[in-house]
Amino acid sequence: MKYAIFSDIHSNLEAFQAALDSMDREGTEKRIFLGDIVGYGANPNECIELLKNNSDLVLAGNHDYGLIGKTGLDRFNRYAKEALLWTKEVISEDNIDYLESLPIREEFDSMTLVHSSPKEPERWHYITNPAEATEQFPAFNTQVCFIGHSHHPIIIEMTQAGEISGGLESEMQIKSGHCYIINAGSIGQPRDGNPDAAYCLYDSEQGLAKIIRVPYNIKGQQAKMKKAGLPERLIDRIEHGK
Repeated sequence: MKYAIFSDIHSNLEAFQAALDSMDREGTEKRIFLGDIVGYGANPNECIELLKNNSDLVLAGNHDYGLIGKTGLDRFNRYAKEALLWTKEVISEDNIDYLESLPIREEFDSMTLVHSSPKEPERWHYITNPAEATEQFPAFNTQVCFIGHSHHPIIIEMTQAGEISGGLESEMQIKSGHCYIINAGSIGQPRDGNPDAAYCLYDSEQGLAKIIRVPYNIKGQQAKMKKAGLPERLIDRIEHGK
């Protein structure tokens, strides 16, 4: 089975549409979203509607929970909070109900799927390096756990002997007896210095995980954000992938 595992759309319609086109070209058979549909960008309703029709499983992220009141806005920096307050003014009631229905952790086709971390997913921990992954491996029972949240694609591997390594690899062969935590990166707001949208292409039959990068119309999304009055900091950063 060929999966597209993706995360952190953040209301960026241009990035999401470009990523979906790439998923079509790659021949993906199932599509799994790991959370943070909303926040930062200018098209929350459009992205939710598009996601509903182009996914097999959808999780909630911390920005989604922030919007519906399940995570306090005091947990967000000033720019993220301002974007969420703007989103509250434009989001439809139907889409609020949709966000309310989403889980934050699931097991699906022998994979663990979560927005932030398999251990204490509701506390929104970050996993950005092998050291931070150490206490996370015992928190799931499948061979592979896919995450988002940090906006940094990363592949972390634990051997049968318990040795943990990994980093910003763009491709990894899944080895029998080893376990993996794979961050799929961000569709709408990458932060690894590359502004192109990122998602993970996972071929379970070939045992291969690969990070795909997709250029998109950044200027188009920036113009919408500017028109909406969203913070300049958020408008600028998508151009630089920071």
